[in-house]
Amino acid sequence: MKKYIILFIFLITYSWASEILDLVQQLISTDSFRENRTLIEKIFANEDRFKDPEGNLDLHEILRKLNTNGILKLFLHKPQSIHISFNSNGNSKFFLKLIFDSLEDLGYSKYRVLNIKKDDNGIRLEIDLTSDYILDPTLFYESLAQKGCRIISIKRDSNLSWEYYIDISTGFLNTQILLVDDNFKFFKASYSDYWFKIDESANKIIIKSMRGNHWYPHITFYDEKLNILAIKKFDKRLAMITLKMPDKTVYCRISDIYRLNNIHNGLEIKVVY
Repeated sequence: MKKYIILFIFLITYSWASEILDLVQQLISTDSFRENRTLIEKIFANEDRFKDPEGNLDLHEILRKLNTNGILKLFLHKPQSIHISFNSNGNSKFFLKLIFDSLEDLGYSKYRVLNIKKDDNGIRLEIDLTSDYILDPTLFYESLAQKGCRIISIKRDSNLSWEYYIDISTGFLNTQILLVDDNFKFFKASYSDYWFKIDESANKIIIKSMRGNHWYPHITFYDEKLNILAIKKFDKRLAMITLKMPDKTVYCRISDIYRLNNIHNGLEIKVVY
């Protein structure tokens, strides 16, 4: 009887070890796994540290451990073309905004969109970027987590080819929030369009263009999934504008119909009932 218990415990341990080691092998090269196997087995010896509350393997904690122990090799010897695919089953506009924002958070502004495909299985975005540093999956995970999203799995075909599967069902844009109780807030010049989340009780938005600007307003209102509710454009220079917002407005994007440099001195904004 004791022999069967020992065998049962061994099989459970081996099954878990195989699962977590299989995941690690998906994230690093075969040579790196072989070279670091003893260290890897030591790092992941305590399984409870690498499970989430539902009992699944904690991808973020596994990535973090591989990274801090120098096993997740991210540097390349020279700039190379890196192909990355992102997949989700959520709203396509919302998904693309979340991914592009996260890439910008990590300093990636120059990349080429190769393909955007939407079908019954969801949305797929493929990009190509040239760099001597691979997109850090740990930092990318954390950037998405700050927006309420979660990376479900990562597939590494090679150091130059990665594929991400992402759950955005609880996602949100990590933007500044405009509250009705606030006075005018100043927002300095931006390198990209101004994005805001709007207090659900707000009905109107008031925007002041600072002295020295030449602002030709381009303002878009969106619902919670970034479906466009209304677009307001003005082909004349304005110093201030008050707009009634459509019902169900959650996000607002403020820009200039010609170039952002026209509002290089910033804006003051408030929302009211």
